[in-house]
Amino acid sequence: MTIRTSKFYNLAILVFLLISTTMLLSVCGGEEDESTEGSTSNGSSLSDEERAALFSSDNDKPNTATSSTETVSTSSNTESSSVPINPTPTPNPVVTTNDQAARILWAKLTQCVSVDVADVKVDVALENEWIAMPSDSSPQEFGTWKIDSFGKISPHNQIGRDWNQFIDSECKSDLVKLAATDVLNKTDAISVLWSQLSKCNPELNISYLESEKDQINGSWVVRTTVNSNDDYGVWNVDRDASVTPLNARADEVWKSLSILLGSDEETPEQPSDSTSNEDTVNKSDISKCSPVIRTNTEAQNRVYGHLSSCYPNTSISSVIWDAGLHYWIIVTNELESSSTWNVDRDGTVTPANSSAETTDDLAKSGAC
Repeated sequence: MTIRTSKFYNLAILVFLLISTTMLLSVCGGEEDESTEGSTSNGSSLSDEERAALFSSDNDKPNTATSSTETVSTSSNTESSSVPINPTPTPNPVVTTNDQAARILWAKLTQCVSVDVADVKVDVALENEWIAMPSDSSPQEFGTWKIDSFGKISPHNQIGRDWNQFIDSECKSDLVKLAATDVLNKTDAISVLWSQLSKCNPELNISYLESEKDQINGSWVVRTTVNSNDDYGVWNVDRDASVTPLNARADEVWKSLSILLGSDEETPEQPSDSTSNEDTVNKSDISKCSPVIRTNTEAQNRVYGHLSSCYPNTSISSVIWDAGLHYWIIVTNELESSSTWNVDRDGTVTPANSSAETTDDLAKSGAC
């Protein structure tokens, strides 16, 4: 009984296992059939229409990989083309101040003429551009020039263009006439005139002359100061040291001076070398141009000498120098009369009123 029961249980277990295995195989096999049924031969679960649509959509899409590659390549080319292989450096300006611009022109001018850098006046024209011209004290008129920040210089007016051609021709062009540099200031002009006037007027103090520049022609006008006892006229002194009288009084003075210089002309010539003048001038010539009467005392003595033959006791009550008329006015007392006389620089005594005329006639006749 026991053995049979055991066999029965064994058989039941075996049957159960077989049934279970069969059911398991049935379930797995069914799913595989369904999967196989919905799949294509290439393992896709899509239908033919879906596959065709998908295939068409894939072909319409751009080649992303290729485009990306091209984009990277183009970007790389753009970056490489924007960076210059051999960049050209920007030159630094050589002129940044007025003084530097002045020295550019000064260096050019000194190739042909001696000027000082202070003779160049500079003003700013535009940004990075300067205009240079002669200063008021410049001995030469070299025109107006333009200078940029890189040191390029070019003439800015006709005088500048003439000078530019003059310099380019190695200073041989006839377009430019260099100005003389003998007289450059007031002191020079006064010294030139004084050196001429003092030959006939050795008593003339140089401090009695004053000068101003003629802005029109660049020469100097020299005249006598109000402190001088005499008026020597108004004169023009050129930069080449030649002198010219400008008024009637200067003409008179020059006539006396021309005796010394041996010239009959009414206008002075350019004075010759002072050393040669000293060698040729003699004392008789000096006595002819130099004034005989220079002081009040000398004028009084001249009147005493003129009247002494008939009026030895004549007294003088007044002596006045007339700087405008250039003679002394002397009032004398002869006995009961009073006379007025004029005494010139050359010693001439002239009666100035009727009493003096009567006295003069007696003195000249000797019938006292």
